[in-house]
Amino acid sequence: MRNRIAWGIIGILVLVCIGLIFSVVYPFSTANSHETSTEERFTAGESDEYELTGTLVVDGRLVYGFEGIVTADGDRYSSLEGEEMRYETYQSGPNRAIYTKIETAERQADFRLNSIEHDDDRELLLEERNGEDVTLIVVEETADDTATGISSTAEQFIRSLYGTQYERIEERDEEYVYEPQEGWFDDQYRVTDSTGDVTVDADTHEVVSANVSWDVTRPAETYAHYLLARLSDDSTETYEITYEFDEGDSEVIVPDWVENARAER
Repeated sequence: MRNRIAWGIIGILVLVCIGLIFSVVYPFSTANSHETSTEERFTAGESDEYELTGTLVVDGRLVYGFEGIVTADGDRYSSLEGEEMRYETYQSGPNRAIYTKIETAERQADFRLNSIEHDDDRELLLEERNGEDVTLIVVEETADDTATGISSTAEQFIRSLYGTQYERIEERDEEYVYEPQEGWFDDQYRVTDSTGDVTVDADTHEVVSANVSWDVTRPAETYAHYLLARLSDDSTETYEITYEFDEGDSEVIVPDWVENARAER
């Protein structure tokens, strides 16, 4: 009886030791995120006429949101929104004046105003203060095309999808559908609770739509690090990403603030 008890205790201790060793060495290998996979890397769509929208939300907080419209008639409209700021831009065509509306917190307004005042190409048309909120309307005579900026912003936004790997789960018509994967990554973080999908053009891998979410825990070099990190309220963040790209007929309704700005000039 005593021998059996002793062997039982030894067995338990062995399992505990194995568990401890496992916790400090697991995972045995880590993966690269989607960013390093060039064969099927997602890219932003581009066309002569399109509309696109995207949002990045972390733990219920809007980090970044944008909208872009480019029409066959030449109108370009975009909006960028984040914490304590919002930009709207309108241009009636390439080489035309660019109108920009900036909504920002008062503590950042002086920096914005100083930048405008030292730029010979930009003119301040309106400065309005309402408590801690400041609105600025600016016009810029330029040869630039804001459609290029919209495309560049979309490309940067697509990179927010690169935080994990993806598996192709469906092929339909001329599109592929991908699903985000969970795993351990070289930057020493772990992705869990991944949901949603990304639809891309089968030939170009341009993203048509995306609606995905996942949890990111840092640091997570080993399972032991991961468990310790999970004890901290701010070590795990939930990422929610949406994106839509619609190619085809688009229309821009000129914002009232642009019409008013034109009348003031």
